Amino acid sequence: MIGRQRIHNVCPSCGRKLSRHEASLITTETIRRTCPGCHQLYRIVVKPVQIRGGWAFVCTIVPLERRVTTIEE
Repeated sequence: MIGRQRIHNVCPSCGRKLSRHEASLITTETIRRTCPGCHQLYRIVVKPVQIRGGWAFVCTIVPLERRVTTIEE
């Protein structure tokens, strides 16, 4: 696809590669990925930035907490 780049991110806690995704050169995207090693869920915000030589991507990786469901009896 024109205007899209394939990006790999790395898990900040264990260093394993997260599954690839295609980033757009036009919009900021938010995706979720789970690490195959430590099973931590992450929210990744990918923002394209125009630089002198073309385009670069700024990725912000934030760990997400698991949802906890409580049942009252």
